[in-house]
Amino acid sequence: LETVAAHDRLSFIKNFIEDSLKSVLGISQSRKVDEKKGFAAMGLDSMLAVELKNKLQAAIGKKAIVATTALFDHASVEKLSEYI
Repeated sequence: LETVAAHDRLSFIKNFIEDSLKSVLGISQSRKVDEKKGFAAMGLDSMLAVELKNKLQAAIGKKAIVATTALFDHASVEKLSEYI
């Protein structure tokens, strides 16, 4: 994130979360995800939430901690992107 211009970060984060979510849920990368749709409505359960959290944490690094509960408190691509 440090190498991404400030005005491009939200878009970059949304795209990364969407791509990670598709990977975790087994959705084709070519398919568009509704960024306002809740994660649970897309099929993300607690085990998959941990997997998604781990992907996000690995990408962000140790500078910020992504709690698994953040995926439930900010339960859409749009909300989680704004939170991060």
